[in-house]
Amino acid sequence: MAEYQVLLSRKAESYYERVDADTVQRLQDCFMTLEQTPADWRHSHIKRLRGRLSGLWRYRVGNLRVIYRIDEDAGVVNVVNIGPRGDVY
Repeated sequence: MAEYQVLLSRKAESYYERVDADTVQRLQDCFMTLEQTPADWRHSHIKRLRGRLSGLWRYRVGNLRVIYRIDEDAGVVNVVNIGPRGDVY
């Protein structure tokens, strides 16, 4: 099974640095899953986005959404944004 490197954009990293310790742990769990299976649509928290966000995926972490793009060739998951549902779409 391929292992991916998870990279955060400046925007995502900025949000990540401001959250509480409990949320940091939940986001770390998310990133560990994305390292292993970023496109596993069978995972209840992962969904491929459509419409104007086509090409992106989302991972649900409670009321937060982690929006990311997968670069299969480079083996990288680029986290584009992290935030509350209403703010990231």
